[in-house]
This record gives sequence, structure tokens and C-alpha cells, in this order.
Amino acid sequence: MPYCLAYEIVSAFNRKAAREKWRELEEIPVCTDKDGNAVLFAAWDMFPEGTPVKEIWQWFEDTYHVSVADDLMKR
Repeated sequence: MPYCLAYEIVSAFNRKAAREKWRELEEIPVCTDKDGNAVLFAAWDMFPEGTPVKEIWQWFEDTYHVSVADDLMKR
């Protein structure tokens, strides 16, 4: 597969933008709902209070084309 500089640039931009949003999210408290799921304790961005954290992680992956585990949680 040939090297594609444009793809690398877009990927780097997406990771940077995702990390900036991730830092915002880290400031939002999380609690456990009655079913034991981690949910937002306060609204963040477009997500209302009570949104499951897994839903937000999926949004990060779909929107920024990153892996939450590999690109955002690892430092």
C-alpha cells in the first residue's frame, strides 16, 4: 500500500482535535446509574446529564476516526 501523506495529515489532525475534546470531557464528573453503568453527572457538549460514557466513547471514535483506548486513554 503506498504511503499517503494526506491521510497521515488528516489522521494527525483528528487525533489532536479528539485529544482537545477528551481533555474537556475529563473535567466532567461521572457517576453510576441504577444499572451500574458509568454516566455523565453533568451535561457536556451536546450530551445531556445521564448519558452513558460508552455512548460518548463511540461518538469520539465515529466522529474523529480514532480509538478511545489507543489514541485517547494512552498517554
